This record gives sequence, C-alpha cells and structure tokens, in this order.
Amino acid sequence: MILRIVDFALHQRFVVLAFVLLLTVGGIIAFYRLPIEAYPDVADVEVDVITLWPGHAPEEVERHITIPLENELNGIARVTFLRSISNFGLSNIRVLFLDGTDDYWARQPVQERIARAELPTDVKPGLYIIVPLVLFIIFVLLFSTFQSVGDALLIMLNLPFAIIGGTLALYLWGTNFSISAAVGYIAVFGVSVLDGVVLVSFIRQAISEDLGIREAIVRGCEMRFRPIIVTAIVAIIGFLPAALSHGIGAEIQRPLARVVIGGLISATAMTLLVLPAIYELLARRLERRQSIRAATS
Repeated sequence: MILRIVDFALHQRFVVLAFVLLLTVGGIIAFYRLPIEAYPDVADVEVDVITLWPGHAPEEVERHITIPLENELNGIARVTFLRSISNFGLSNIRVLFLDGTDDYWARQPVQERIARAELPTDVKPGLYIIVPLVLFIIFVLLFSTFQSVGDALLIMLNLPFAIIGGTLALYLWGTNFSISAAVGYIAVFGVSVLDGVVLVSFIRQAISEDLGIREAIVRGCEMRFRPIIVTAIVAIIGFLPAALSHGIGAEIQRPLARVVIGGLISATAMTLLVLPAIYELLARRLERRQSIRAATS
C-alpha cells in the first residue's frame, strides 16, 4: 500500500499540490473563524490577569505592573472582588464578577482596560519570544545534522502542516484558541520534525549506496513507513483521553491535546505524501545544476 501511495505522489505532483493548497486554504479559513480565549474558562465569572516581568523584585512589579493595572480595572461594572498578588517577576490580579455574568462579557472590559494601561516596554507575552526561538533552534539542529540548508528547510515544511492540522482540529472540535493550545503547537513541532528526519536520513543513506533518486525515495518510504505511522498512532492514542476529557483541568488539557492530534495527522500525511514529491523535485534540480556546472567546467 505504501508503495502505491509513494508512487502516486511522485507521478501525480499536481494532485499533491492541489491537496496541499486545499489543506492550506482550509487551515487559513479555520484560523480566521477560530474563537480566541487567552486563558481557559476555569471559573464561571472570574478573570485572572497574569503578567510576567522576569528578573524584577516584587516591589518593582507592584509599582510598575500591578498598581497601573489595578487603577485601570477599578470601576468595571458588576465587579464584586478584586485582589492582586505581586511576586518576584510575576503579577497576578484576580477579578471576580457577580453571579450570572456572561464569561465573554466579563473578559471584554478587562481586555480593553488592560490595553490602556501604561506598562514597561519589555513586558510581553512569553510565547511571542518562545515560538520563533523554538523554530530557530530546530533549524540549527537540522542544519548541523544534515549540513544542508535545503534538507533542513524541507523537513521544516512539516511545521506549517502541523500548524494547519492543529488549527483545523480546534475549529472542528469547536475549541477556543488559548495559551494551552499554543503550547500544543510547540509540542507537535518535535514529533513532526522527527518524522521528517527519519525519512530524509534514510533516503540520503540509500542515495549514498548508489540508488537512483526515485528508487531511494521509494525504499526510504517503504522502510520507514511503519515507524512514522506507529509514532503518530501511539501519540494520538495517548492524547485522545485528554482531548475528550471533561473532568478537573479539562479546560487546559483539551486544547493542547486536540492541537497535537490534528497536527500529527496532517504532519504525518505531509511526511508520507508531500515530502517525497518535493524531495525528488529538489534533488532533480540539484542534479541538473551539478551536471551543467560539470559540463561548463
């Protein structure tokens, strides 16, 4: 079966391209329709404002973070209780609303008031820094492994497909995008890159044994099909209980698990269907360039 799939992908590149475009368009549509909720709904009418400012004493956090935020949050309608805690590098303000207040209505004025607060310029959500850093580290590790920018970028093509699959999973499950969902994207990056590394490594090994490009790709997919599929299935089965849970902590577990499941499905399809076709295309072009250089020299 895997030989038929790989052969189809290598001969029907336009169909593979149509599949890629369809999946990409679906992911973009799902992203723009996906409701966003920064923090999971862990309480009926309670909003926690958590701000990180690493490396600063509690007194500095209180003066520059907590007090300005409290001044802005005071006066919100239906608020019954407001409490703040300033720790080392962390400010936590809890806003409690009257029973019966709609969750989204409660969050909206809090977000508007927070946006007006004058905070230090280096106070930013951590994921805006973590995600690019993770991608850069992944690229550096791939480049150091293969000593090839092309192979490193080819394997990193799994990452957009993992993002698209995770976004579609959130949309189809009706789950809001949250911080825990963002952490799920980072978690699925590792598994999706691992699948690409396993396949590309074996293809390069087969080429070094004097096999043709297409024969090496078919052999690599045939020999590494089972490890890639088993890795994805085991991870999906492991995250499935969390994706379907409704107990304590489910608000945090569900988005993360659903992102990982969707990302694994799309990244695995990318590894076995799209990556071989793109690898052959790039290898053929590189081969032609080398032959032209040899002829001209």
